[in-house]
Amino acid sequence: RRCWLASMAPSYDQIDEANTLSERVRVTVVGMAVFTLFFWIWASVNSLRSGTVDLGFFSFGAALAIHYMGLRSTANDVGHAEGTYRADNFARYAGPVHYVVAANYFIGFFLGSGSGFKVYCVLGAMFWSMMAGHMANLSA
Repeated sequence: RRCWLASMAPSYDQIDEANTLSERVRVTVVGMAVFTLFFWIWASVNSLRSGTVDLGFFSFGAALAIHYMGLRSTANDVGHAEGTYRADNFARYAGPVHYVVAANYFIGFFLGSGSGFKVYCVLGAMFWSMMAGHMANLSA
């Protein structure tokens, strides 16, 4: 029979699971942050050139913030329980933020013109919706 104090400590399986979650989060957010940064810069330039605000400035900005949160959740300067808590929170909130980006593409489909732009919007909405699902399943 285990001591009550020892039962409060994480098992080796729980530690391995936490490390795996952190690694999945780290790999995903680094790749997505680079990808997102490109489109946030593009939306920013579009806003400056057109004199109107591209909604991508806000939606990609939110995605960049959530990716930073995800990367921060895997930092080695936090304790094991704190890191797992942060990574789990990231995975919980990242999905909805990515759906916001997908919704931005959906809006662009209806407000934009040109078949090429509409195809771009459909593909963007599909990609970001898939990423939202992936982000929501990171901690599963």
